[in-house]
Amino acid sequence: MFSLTHPDGWQLDTDPERIDRATVGWLCDLYVDPQARGRGLGTWLAGSIRDHLAGYGVRRIALSTADAHGVYAKLGFTPAPPDGWMEWVNER
Repeated sequence: MFSLTHPDGWQLDTDPERIDRATVGWLCDLYVDPQARGRGLGTWLAGSIRDHLAGYGVRRIALSTADAHGVYAKLGFTPAPPDGWMEWVNER
């Protein structure tokens, strides 16, 4: 679980990772309050989660998004079928 609270009162919470402890991670429920968007928090959080899961030796992370493809693309996620899905493949 990742959680951030800004002094202005907005909060960012997520329980984003589901992992089989073998090869695949699932990124879900990453949400940034509209008041906090545009500051790079979503990119930072998704990147931190990606790196955390990669540390377990995860080779692939899957996610589904309706409107945040650009956020994930910055982090190396690429489109995957069906529409709206993306994946990151650990090249290490």
